[in-house]
Amino acid sequence: SPLPLVPAQVALSQPYNHKAEVFSWTSLLYHVLTLEKPFAKMDAKKFVLEACKNGMRCPLDKKWPAKLRAVMTEGARDDTRS
Repeated sequence: SPLPLVPAQVALSQPYNHKAEVFSWTSLLYHVLTLEKPFAKMDAKKFVLEACKNGMRCPLDKKWPAKLRAVMTEGARDDTRS
């Protein structure tokens, strides 16, 4: 399922911009680094509530280089919530 790659803007039917692509890319990078699908244990309803509305993100491995964690954090930043 492509659900983990769906950015909050799309899931919440909000205007789409380049940040949506960055979120999807960051989710894909997480999948490559961990060999785990982001948000894999969530159904669609929980994904929308937790990841899109509440801003929950996948945990970053503290063993990863600081610059990589910074890129992942910035890429997964959610600008859709007020």
